[in-house]
Amino acid sequence: MLHDADQRLADEMLARADGRYVVRRNEPYGPADGVTHTLKRHGLENGLVNVMIEIRNDLVRDEAGQARAAGFLSGLLGESLAALG
Repeated sequence: MLHDADQRLADEMLARADGRYVVRRNEPYGPADGVTHTLKRHGLENGLVNVMIEIRNDLVRDEAGQARAAGFLSGLLGESLAALG
């Protein structure tokens, strides 16, 4: 989970991650590396909660992996957005 100045959504998602995947904050890179331009431009500038999610390619190589990751992320995102109101 990568975030810039607004970490609310990342905080909620990290708190709800259930251990199925290794989930880390701003690793292996983060805002200091200049990778959050889109978050700033479309999220922060518009007052929207935002997060960038990176998934290792080997975890979504086949349809089964894609389905597992999609289920995990949709639940995680839905719960986190609901908690933020």
